[in-house]
Amino acid sequence: MVGADLERPRPRTVITVAGGAVAAHVLATQLSTVDITSTLQHARSSWVAVALLGSALTYFGAALARQAFAPVRVPLTRTARVQLASSFLTLVSPPAVGHVSINIRYLQRAGAPTAAAAASVGVSEAVTVAVTLVVLLVCGWISGLSQSLLRLLPSGNALALLLVAVTVLAVVAAAPPTRRLLRHRLEPLVRSTLPQVIAAASDPRRVATAVVGVLLLNTGYVLALDASLHAFSASLAIPALVVVYLAASTLGSAVPTPGGLGAVEAALVDGLTTTGIPVGPALAAVLLFRIATFWLPAPIGWATFITLQRRGWI
Repeated sequence: MVGADLERPRPRTVITVAGGAVAAHVLATQLSTVDITSTLQHARSSWVAVALLGSALTYFGAALARQAFAPVRVPLTRTARVQLASSFLTLVSPPAVGHVSINIRYLQRAGAPTAAAAASVGVSEAVTVAVTLVVLLVCGWISGLSQSLLRLLPSGNALALLLVAVTVLAVVAAAPPTRRLLRHRLEPLVRSTLPQVIAAASDPRRVATAVVGVLLLNTGYVLALDASLHAFSASLAIPALVVVYLAASTLGSAVPTPGGLGAVEAALVDGLTTTGIPVGPALAAVLLFRIATFWLPAPIGWATFITLQRRGWI
C-alpha cells in the first residue's frame, strides 16, 4: 500500500484561504440585508454600465499613481491588477493597510529593496492625500457646499477621542525609551530612503504622472456615483457630487470597518439628501454605487489576488 504524501500548507496559502473565508462572510452578511435584484431591475442598464466603467477607471488611476514613483519598472496593466487585488484585502485588513502592504510586496517582487518600495508607496500616498484635499477644497468652494461638509465629519465626541488618542501617542513617543527605540529602528531606514524620496518627489514628470493618476482615480469614483444617480433618474452638479463623494470617502477611511462598511453608505446618503436628492433615489444610487465599486470588485479581486500569487508577482 502506497501512503499518500502530505505536504504542510505554506503560511501564504493558509492566510489566503482564511482571508477568502473572512471576505466571503463579510460580503454575505452585508449583502443579506440588500435587495440587489430589485435595485438593478429598476436601474437603467446603460447607466449601470457607465458606473461599472467608472469603477474600472479607478484601478488604472491608482496604478498610474503607484507607477509614477516606483523605483523599478512595472507594467501599468499588471499594476492595475494589483490594485484590483487590493479590493479583496480591504475586507480582511484595517483601512489603508491592505493596499499599502500589497503594493510594497509587489514592488519587492519586482526587484525593489524593501526600504525603496516602502518609500515609493509612502510618497504615492502623500501625493494622493494632497491632490484629493485640493480637489475637495476647490469643489467645495465652487459648489458652495463648504459648510455642509461639517455634517459629514465625525461628531464632537469622536473628534475629542481622536485628540486624546493623538495626545497619548505623542506623550509615549516623547518618552526617552521610545525615542531611542524609534531612532534605532527608523534612522537607518530614513538614511537609506530619504534621497530616493526627495529625488522622486522633485521630479516634475513623476509628480505630474501621479497627479493625473489621482485625478483619474477620483474621476472614476465620481463617474460611478453620477451614473448611479442617473440610473434612478436623479442628478447632481459635478462639483457638489465631488464634495459628497470625497467627504464620504474620507469618513469611511477613518472608520475601522472593512471598506468603511456602513459609514460610507450613511455619509453618501446624508450628503446626497443634504444637496436635495430625495431619500429614495439617494438610497438606490448609493447601493448601486457600492455594488459597482466595492461589492462586485471584491470577489474579482480575490481571484486576481490568487492569480498574482501563483505567478510570483506579489
